[in-house]
Amino acid sequence: MSVWRDSAVSLAHLVKKPHHTAFCVTDFETARSFFVDLLGFVIEMDGERSEPALATVTAVPGARVRLAMLRLGDYRIELFKYHGSKYLPSIHPQDKNGLTHIGFEVLT
Repeated sequence: MSVWRDSAVSLAHLVKKPHHTAFCVTDFETARSFFVDLLGFVIEMDGERSEPALATVTAVPGARVRLAMLRLGDYRIELFKYHGSKYLPSIHPQDKNGLTHIGFEVLT
């Protein structure tokens, strides 16, 4: 029995398609080069973020990240490299390497 399937609320009708998968990496340049130079992804955005809302969304106090959104067709890979963050030990830290989230394009 699934908690989600048995719920009175389903959001499946709002999901149009997968949008992106996000990865936290230690070697940003090498990861970006792998997707762009080897696999042919196009750089849609590449920059730095450190606004207070980022710390709220990620639950990583003082979050500062280098990030890039890379696109291949309709799909995207989002790369993150956190700089000097202090994560809360009581939660799954977003600033550790590996998959951090997947995103869906939804109806608005």
